[in-house]
Amino acid sequence: MNKSDISQLFYNDMSRRAFLGALAAVGVAPRAIAQGKPAPVNLGAINHTVIHASDPMRSVEWYQGLFGMPIVGDFEDRVNLRVGDGPAYLTIMKEATDSPRWGEVGLALDPVDPLVPGDPEGFAEILKQHGMEQSDDPGPGEFSLTMRGPESGGAEGGTPVLMIVDPFGLKYSLTHKLNCGGGGPLGTECRLSYPVESQFKTVEINHATLGITDTDKGKEFYQTLFDMPIRAYQGDTTPVYTVSGYSTIVLFDFSNDTNFQGMDPQMDHTCYSIEDYDFNLVRAKLSEYGLEDLGDVFRASGPLQHYHTSRRPDRGGAPGGSYEIYCTDPDNLVIQIQDVTYCGGGGTNGEICGTAENPSR
Repeated sequence: MNKSDISQLFYNDMSRRAFLGALAAVGVAPRAIAQGKPAPVNLGAINHTVIHASDPMRSVEWYQGLFGMPIVGDFEDRVNLRVGDGPAYLTIMKEATDSPRWGEVGLALDPVDPLVPGDPEGFAEILKQHGMEQSDDPGPGEFSLTMRGPESGGAEGGTPVLMIVDPFGLKYSLTHKLNCGGGGPLGTECRLSYPVESQFKTVEINHATLGITDTDKGKEFYQTLFDMPIRAYQGDTTPVYTVSGYSTIVLFDFSNDTNFQGMDPQMDHTCYSIEDYDFNLVRAKLSEYGLEDLGDVFRASGPLQHYHTSRRPDRGGAPGGSYEIYCTDPDNLVIQIQDVTYCGGGGTNGEICGTAENPSR
């Protein structure tokens, strides 16, 4: 579907009326684009993450067994698993790959902010005012506006997908806060589902950690485009950007760590917050699930392992250590598991963060 088709979908009387009605239902009103450089966009949450797996169905079963994620969409090219009570979700693409990896991160826009991705042409203009260019195949500093069809869980006429690419080539999808990866003009139409038996009950996507190569360039991009205050630092070159509440984006500068120097920018891991978090109990349940316990180490050596770190003051942690638990999935992709109060700062559970004016370090 080309650009004119997208305009037809959103600007014919019936489609536009239906879309504005959906916005009104959640208290959102359109806002005209202000002259000059627009204000940063408010975010509501991390909406979703995407996995490209070597054996997709194996990964679906593994994530369900560990985190209790019910299937809310099973489509031609992907499976969507609900995180917590939703609408956040994990997408596992059905096409097997020889290079398993994390894919895009979905950022939900604040539904009380009129700058929602419902008026695609208008939002495209906002991105252009921020210096981004539109492209069918976006590279760093560009964005695309496409339609997700029924084969990917979208509506018959298509569900809009607004994708931006940061200066390092990392991809983000901008969605409505109620998006569950389904159909309809907002992607909010998903099937009813119930949690499955599992080791943990997830609450939300707490954060995503992404590796970049220039801290200052990252700060300029993210804080100009989004209203993402820094409330904590995990070292001088690892700011923790607040998306909303305890939801954060952590940008880790690969170039400042010998363990990662030379690596391309990429998503390193995602973190799920869980109910009834207890450090020792979480570790015991991971071992019970069949994961090898490596103890206190920097990194796993392979798939299906779990380990923990004690982040010290040099990385924004507590004097006695801020404890963090990690595990690796069947493809060696890293997942962090934390309490619902984790904000990437100090305290035993990483729950103590500062303010935008005085971030913790």
